[in-house]
Amino acid sequence: MAIAFGCCRHEQVRAIAPMSGGVWDSVGEACRTHAPAFRITIGLDDAIELPSIVQHLTDEFRSLHRCSKQSHVTDPHCNAYEGCDAPVIQCLYPGLAHQVPSEAGPEIWQFFRSFPGRTGS
Repeated sequence: MAIAFGCCRHEQVRAIAPMSGGVWDSVGEACRTHAPAFRITIGLDDAIELPSIVQHLTDEFRSLHRCSKQSHVTDPHCNAYEGCDAPVIQCLYPGLAHQVPSEAGPEIWQFFRSFPGRTGS
């Protein structure tokens, strides 16, 4: 849902942070001209949204934002891709299934706060 909302309402949404988000078949089409910044979190033991599917989705956003394949570690679980038009971050949690990591809330809030508010009308 976050992915669809972020892509289809790009005039209102600058960034999204789905948790264990799956592939949305229309992401490339809907986000082609206005993809939001992207931060995704998944447990590596998630049996509902497989990490390989989440990697495919991350690669879609990496392509949309023209990121390189290189990334750097931003914290013990997250990697940020380099050279992007907007941030693309993937956070992988070993030993976690289809659950929310305890530190996810503050980290996601920090990600959202990195985008200054809009001014004007």
